[in-house]
Amino acid sequence: MSKSSLRRAALALVALSLVAGLAACRTMPASGRYSTALYTDSQLTTVSGVTYATAETYVGSMVDLALDLYLPPADDGPELRPMVIAIHGGGFTSGSRSNMAGTARSYARRGFVAATISYRLDPGASPTNLARYLNAILDGIDDGMESVRWARSVASTYDIDTTRIAMVGSSAGGVIAMGTAVMDDPTPGGPLAGYSPKIGSAVSTGVNLTLGFDYGIISITPDDAPIHMFHYSTDTVTGDTFDTAFETCVHVSQGGAECSLVHNEGIGHTVSLSAEADHWPSQIGPHLWDDLDLYSLVPSDQP
Repeated sequence: MSKSSLRRAALALVALSLVAGLAACRTMPASGRYSTALYTDSQLTTVSGVTYATAETYVGSMVDLALDLYLPPADDGPELRPMVIAIHGGGFTSGSRSNMAGTARSYARRGFVAATISYRLDPGASPTNLARYLNAILDGIDDGMESVRWARSVASTYDIDTTRIAMVGSSAGGVIAMGTAVMDDPTPGGPLAGYSPKIGSAVSTGVNLTLGFDYGIISITPDDAPIHMFHYSTDTVTGDTFDTAFETCVHVSQGGAECSLVHNEGIGHTVSLSAEADHWPSQIGPHLWDDLDLYSLVPSDQP
């Protein structure tokens, strides 16, 4: 068998495993805590503008990085609540954490502690200036990891279950979510070095990890967090095709970690990662329930 035939056969086997990964998810409860909304926005507590880190920008100055928290009410649910961190897009040049506020609230309404984060941006970052672009990406991933460390450091204040933290990210935010799932900390150390940056699940839309694999930045291990991707046939922003996202999943799967990939037919960039969007009941929700083992938190006869 030729090398090209072997490669096609390997890709076919990986493709089957990706499909099997989707089918292997247990059925998420049709209603109740972590599945459907239990609370209204008026019942949520918002804590805005919390500094989670201080970092050096691309021009060498220091900047405080902030996040917003969305907290469900303390009631008869689990004492510690799983957390979802929602990360905005913008090509690492622009964007705001407020862009993901609606997504974060959709999770908080279901009982999750939710957060949106700001991360370092570089208005001059571009794929045409690869070194600067990669630096902006690594800064963003570093900030994503630091937000996880921060969450663990304040877990007792906000009743966060430190064993159940997930990230969902759109566009550039998806790169941060996936990078946090599978990369080592680019800048280990700092005041929160005693807290792990590891997460339990990452969901992304509109991106891939091609650069990370091409330049040897990413090395997958079986203990990396599961990744779940959404990608159109052709991306209207990046120009990438579905095959590019598929190659990312191949790399992740061959490294022993879990990756699932949803093919959004046609052209587009991102899908909504809200817990009230079309992909929640059939894809995002079941994966989070599996990855974070939410089944063990919610008795089958209780909301």
